[in-house]
Amino acid sequence: MKLKNPIREIRKAMTPPCTQCVHSRFKAFNSVTILCKCGAYLDHVERTCCERYDNFVARDVRGTRWCRFEQKPPKAEDGDES
Repeated sequence: MKLKNPIREIRKAMTPPCTQCVHSRFKAFNSVTILCKCGAYLDHVERTCCERYDNFVARDVRGTRWCRFEQKPPKAEDGDES
């Protein structure tokens, strides 16, 4: 039985959902997959694995020290032209 990292679980609980992050992307297959394009995690994997990736599954990144959550800007409502 694998124990969960308590620090990562606390970070997950404190961070808003990935759907509200600027770095998240969606890819639809049989189910919806949320991908993360966070630069800090991409750099970490490139340095440690010597491989280049474009994005990762968000559940692998969320809660780690490389997760850089940035709130998406609010969408303009219809009729609001400012």
